[in-house]
Amino acid sequence: MKESERDQTAPISESVLEDRVLQAAEEAFARVMAGVPEQLATMPPDLDLADAIRWAGDRVTELLAGLSELPLESLLGLDHESGATTPMPNGEPVRVQATAGTVAEARVWVHPVGDLASGALHFLLSDLVTASGGTIPGSLAGFTPEQIATPVTAGAGTLLRLWVPAGAAAGCYHGHVFAHGVIGAAVPIVVTLT
Repeated sequence: MKESERDQTAPISESVLEDRVLQAAEEAFARVMAGVPEQLATMPPDLDLADAIRWAGDRVTELLAGLSELPLESLLGLDHESGATTPMPNGEPVRVQATAGTVAEARVWVHPVGDLASGALHFLLSDLVTASGGTIPGSLAGFTPEQIATPVTAGAGTLLRLWVPAGAAAGCYHGHVFAHGVIGAAVPIVVTLT
């Protein structure tokens, strides 16, 4: 939103603001909780705004605390019990050049490393943001195929298609492509709009 538009916006009542904050918290929570066991993904009914936000924050904290245990050991084939140290992820982010009002495309690859259980990987794009606060919603993205069956014996890819809104400002938008299912993984992505 441009500064001039912000100045012309009518004030928002406190109850409307609370509703919007709760809706934003619910949407963010739903995105984080995708693929999480049912007992953790269901918010207790009849919580007031403050308790609902605290409950969501507690679940996010629990998830983040467990992330250090999840993807890298499985992805790299390391035995957690062996005391092996987990190396930092390496590699470059997925980089995409695009212009506003077009569809940007990028191939995201999955490579077999170690033993991977039978199942599927599903893909999700986070919201993309600039340092100045510009946003492209991750909900504007789709993947073809939407899932990849595991285990894979060779590299397998999915095509990320992102509709870039016509009004999106030029700049570098940063986010993550998430894979969830039999393992969890995240790959950084940078979309540069010119």
